[in-house]
Amino acid sequence: MMGEVTALRPLPARRTTDFTELVARVTRTGGFLVHGIFYSAPSRLIG
Repeated sequence: MMGEVTALRPLPARRTTDFTELVARVTRTGGFLVHGIFYSAPSRLIG
């Protein structure tokens, strides 16, 4: 395990902005689509 710790690099000074935020409506079956890929969500997010 110590080998893994020594191989880690420090985190960058600033957070990345390499992402896109989307609003996705969760169906009554608990699923939603993002860029054509179907995902499932916890039941508390339905609606």
